[in-house]
Amino acid sequence: MITANFYQAVFCAIGFGLLPVSALHAGAPKDGDGLVEFKSPAGNFRILLPGKPQYEKTTVGDAKEEQHQFKIGSAQGAYLVSYQENPNLRGSSLEARKAALQSGRDRLLRTFQGKLIENKELMLGKTHPGLGFRLTIPAANGEARCRFFMVGARLYEIMAIGMPEFVTSDRATQVLASFRMLK
Repeated sequence: MITANFYQAVFCAIGFGLLPVSALHAGAPKDGDGLVEFKSPAGNFRILLPGKPQYEKTTVGDAKEEQHQFKIGSAQGAYLVSYQENPNLRGSSLEARKAALQSGRDRLLRTFQGKLIENKELMLGKTHPGLGFRLTIPAANGEARCRFFMVGARLYEIMAIGMPEFVTSDRATQVLASFRMLK
């Protein structure tokens, strides 16, 4: 289950000044140029981010599944990483997991009432299907650039969301491309 409402709320809160940017900057390097490796042993992943993200656990969907969210941002946008188990996909085929990724992308598009700018299939390692895409967020004159991966029955969502220049920056490319599993 994709929590597009969370992403929309974060983006709107940043864009309209409702969420202090300093709240998303906890632990960010002073020079603003460096990326540091963040590891989540519980989430079994690592990623390069511009500082230590804030963590939040929430429930999503009708089944009240637990989703783990990490976020860090600036005045131009935010990086979001989340993961959750999808019990319905345990033991599912590669095609079923790919279909779940596409369904998540489509729900996000509907939530933002955006248009798909880019879309491509990805692989994490040699066995985990992924989807990379970019979409518009017309209500905020922004964009989201996303990578979704299915690792077994666990969905990972990695996003850069904000102003178009933030989302398409070399830094956003580096952050999104740095996502890896720990084991």
